[in-house]
Amino acid sequence: MGKGDTETTASRVVGNAFYMPPTEPAESLSEEGLVVVAGEQCELPYSVKVSVTEGTEEREVSAAVGDAVKEVLGLAEERFSGYREDSEVNRLNRAGPDTAHEASPEMLEVLAVANLVWRSSRGLFDVAAVPPRGSEGYRGSWLDVKVENGRVRMPAGTQLDLGGVAKGWAIDRLADRIAGLPGVAGALVTWAGDVACRGLRGPGVPWAVRVSAPPGASGVGDPAALAVLTLHPGDAVATSGDYAQQRAGSGPEGHHIFLPKEGAWAQRREAAVAQATVHVRGACAYADALATAALVAGVAGVKAARMMVEVAGDQLPPMLEDYVLYAREGPRVCRYLRPGGEDPVGRRTRFANCKAATVVVVGGGLAGLSAAVTAAEAGARVIILESEPKLGGNSAKATSGINGWGTQAQRAHNVRDECRFFERDTFRSAVGSHDLDPALIQVLATKAPHAIDWLRSDVGVPLEVISQLGGHSAPRTHRAPISKDGKPVPIGWLIMEYMKTTVQTRHAEAITVITGARVTNLITENKPVANDYKETIRMYVSGVVYEQDGSAHELRGDAVILACGGFGADSGPGGLLQQHCPQVATMPTTNGAFARGDGMRFVSAIGGNLVDMDKVQLHPTGFVDPNDPLNQTKFLGPEALRGSGGVLLNEEGKRFVNELDLRSVVSQAILTRCGTLDVGDGKVGPHVSWCLMNKDAQEKFGTAQLSFYADRMKLFQRARNVAEAAKLIGCDEAVLRQTLDEYEKACGLGHCPLTHKTAYPTVIRADDEDLLLARVTPVIHYCMGGVQISASCEVQQMIQTTLFGKRRHIGGLFAAGEVTGGLHGGNRLGGNSLLDCAVFGQIAGDRAATILQESNRCLGTDEWTPVVLREVRNTDDRYGFNTREFRFNLHGALQLSGLEVGQFIAIRGEVDGDTVQGYYSPITRPDDEGVIGILCRVDEKGGPIVDFLNRIRPGNTAYMKAMGGLKLRFGRNGISWEDRPVRRISMLAGGTGIAPMVQITRAYLRYHLACNVEEKQALRLLYAAEESIDLAFVRTLDNIATTCPDVFAYGKILNKPPLGWTEGVGFVTPALIKEHLHFPPAEDTLIVICGPPIFEKIMCGTLAKMGYPRHTFYSFSQN
Repeated sequence: MGKGDTETTASRVVGNAFYMPPTEPAESLSEEGLVVVAGEQCELPYSVKVSVTEGTEEREVSAAVGDAVKEVLGLAEERFSGYREDSEVNRLNRAGPDTAHEASPEMLEVLAVANLVWRSSRGLFDVAAVPPRGSEGYRGSWLDVKVENGRVRMPAGTQLDLGGVAKGWAIDRLADRIAGLPGVAGALVTWAGDVACRGLRGPGVPWAVRVSAPPGASGVGDPAALAVLTLHPGDAVATSGDYAQQRAGSGPEGHHIFLPKEGAWAQRREAAVAQATVHVRGACAYADALATAALVAGVAGVKAARMMVEVAGDQLPPMLEDYVLYAREGPRVCRYLRPGGEDPVGRRTRFANCKAATVVVVGGGLAGLSAAVTAAEAGARVIILESEPKLGGNSAKATSGINGWGTQAQRAHNVRDECRFFERDTFRSAVGSHDLDPALIQVLATKAPHAIDWLRSDVGVPLEVISQLGGHSAPRTHRAPISKDGKPVPIGWLIMEYMKTTVQTRHAEAITVITGARVTNLITENKPVANDYKETIRMYVSGVVYEQDGSAHELRGDAVILACGGFGADSGPGGLLQQHCPQVATMPTTNGAFARGDGMRFVSAIGGNLVDMDKVQLHPTGFVDPNDPLNQTKFLGPEALRGSGGVLLNEEGKRFVNELDLRSVVSQAILTRCGTLDVGDGKVGPHVSWCLMNKDAQEKFGTAQLSFYADRMKLFQRARNVAEAAKLIGCDEAVLRQTLDEYEKACGLGHCPLTHKTAYPTVIRADDEDLLLARVTPVIHYCMGGVQISASCEVQQMIQTTLFGKRRHIGGLFAAGEVTGGLHGGNRLGGNSLLDCAVFGQIAGDRAATILQESNRCLGTDEWTPVVLREVRNTDDRYGFNTREFRFNLHGALQLSGLEVGQFIAIRGEVDGDTVQGYYSPITRPDDEGVIGILCRVDEKGGPIVDFLNRIRPGNTAYMKAMGGLKLRFGRNGISWEDRPVRRISMLAGGTGIAPMVQITRAYLRYHLACNVEEKQALRLLYAAEESIDLAFVRTLDNIATTCPDVFAYGKILNKPPLGWTEGVGFVTPALIKEHLHFPPAEDTLIVICGPPIFEKIMCGTLAKMGYPRHTFYSFSQN
């Protein structure tokens, strides 16, 4: 909102006016040190690049690769060549409708891909639609092709054209074959432009592919690189273009792509997609088919192709990694805007503008190590302080898994999941908190796929097993498979082992680890913060004090990250549990003794804010050790026990709760509907339930891991049948049988009338054998409360003397993981703890590492600056109908925007290959550190830029630039504009032109309070709009007018008022100006006008007629 509506609102430029192609190829594009085999097959060029292990004879590898090429590509020709009379596809095409062709395994694989892409593209990819040569009027369809029991049957005249998808299949097969050769470390296989890779280019160096611009309509090639794609092991890239070949009958501008629904050959058009490149995590056959479908959809333009690729790609087995769509008109270049993904070019620019910082990380769990690794990658020197003898913390004890949506593991298990569902589940679980910060959940949900991908691809954790935990609407909690030797693999321990290896190998020079070092205090410094009218003092954190081996040490740094966990073991007298949540302080816990809440104490001691400290999560299934039932420290019974199908029974052998409900619900049910454990000698144990698992549930959980709990830890007891299970529980066998009979019926119906359970991972029956049972009890597991942070992990403190916000960050101090609050609300969703650590650990590491900037000002008027979206705030209730506040990170957490009061910005992005741009007055102040915020209408009134803003999510990049504007200066000698002193300010706002007025008001009130200005109602506003829904910031303005009536006064006027409206009606008249603004004119009075251009023009004329000199009023459009 604001400046954009005073000129042309926003603009849309055909094509990428600011597209920035890669300036130099990646090192992995080089062939140096590789074995290269190249040639032709089916008149199409191929090349194979191979990296070999040390000591391998390259000549032998070259010969083996050549043999593999002949075998695999020769097989592809035998099966799929349309130019070979005896190929399988030609024999199939010649078969009559009464003949069922016995298809080869290779043919069935290719047809399966063709079928899936046909379905996901809604028929745009159709290998049966291309008319046979000489049959121009015929239109076949994949619908007519029947594949059953390995046999293929087609109607007369239908012919299959499998060239592209079969080429992708051959590349996949060849890449697999070469990767398995002795001495091969990695391979990159290319055939006629399609690519598949296995392994790496070299130690730590991935393969990469350059995507070049296609030839022009005249046939002249353009060598410019559109993109350089970095490939993970197993990735594939395929490209299809309108320049590849021309088919008979397609016309002078026709090409080889047939349009199935139109029954015609595609024609080259300037606005159509001329080239489509698709990058997937998986089979090249899918990438090729999807690229072809993109050209078909792209006949209608880039937007149609983009939508098709994203929708279809979401339904296919391989995960869509990227795409590059090119149209000659413009030209347009459209890249995949992955939710939460930062533009690589923008990221490099951010890092290039910062100076190397020293970052102190307190805590060696997943949050701490994630922060350390990210900070090191950004160029920082990092010191990790861990109070225990070794790294790991509570993260190493986590067993349930880590959540993510849209991941490779979900694709492999045919699970379709989306951000909105995960976000909803997290909000639903978090109900019950007044301190919940929606921005934190938004960031967590958006960045979840990135966290899983980072742990899998960069760290190497094999997150391949998924399960559905309580409170989730889909299976999305990731764990690792059992190890090759059959031993269980606790996921938290495994992640920490991989993270420690990453720290100790890849970042050994940048990261120093100090164990046995308990931090006791934060070091703070009061530093002057200069502004134009008064020097103020702010507190910044500049290091820590820690104890090691009985001695105290000081450690200074440019930034400190707290990642030292919760307070789940601080149950003693005066402990945080007793202080904030005494009702659970005496309950058993799964936390290590190190969970003392040190971080909360540090922050509280320096005035930082703590939130949700009374929110402590009970996990429903802490194992009760039969040999030590009163031990207050329990082994955690993983969520996956119930997620794999285990049922909970009370002492009567009856079910009493939906096992997959929220942890809080299940825990409360055990405490209220299950009896206590009698341990003899008059001692009473905790409330206990029995967890029963049959053979199927045991296998889904993992028999090796269950063996650890049952055989090694003796926490499970075995029962051969239900009779023995009833004896263990101490209940009537008939009751237990009835319970399991009813459960079996509920499984069949998909609904339990008793508990309303609807998800059934396993069917358990009364006649099942080989059962496992364990006593479980609710235990203190996690602390939802803690240090309050922003969405960029900045630790917050309360502000008591402001009308514009209640908190600000403590400079130099960040936090991540269980030490923080405001994310999980009243109840943490299972699997979100490790995710919290990975997501916010990385964010904290990034922000801490970039805290030192070359310049204190981020934005300039000479160039576009990349800024990362921090959060999107829904402001309908606060600021006005259909509004959102978009808050972007400046490059440094202590950096200023560089703007002056009343100066506006331009923001741009790309939508479907077009550049869109808008203009806004920030609603943050120029002296706000590390962030800039704009308020925007997100409906059609917001202009073309809204298409871009509505698509981006936290973590995505936009480009911003300082523009012109009022540039009001607040100095020690007063306020001035264009070197003229200003004593009073009147503001005329029309529609969305309110944003700069709010910024001026914030700045003036801050100045007024700091300098004790005595002028009465020196700030006045007249706010005009068409309808009440067009009014923004009304609650804020009302609050200011009520709180500061001697300083600020304002009136509202509507042209179409609602029933009951009591303020101004109609248009702004001289009478209303005299009533609400400063009149008569004076040399020391400034009138500021902002609104639609026609509004500003009329107001300028009205003021001139009323006798206001032109130099006493400013119009954003007219000046």
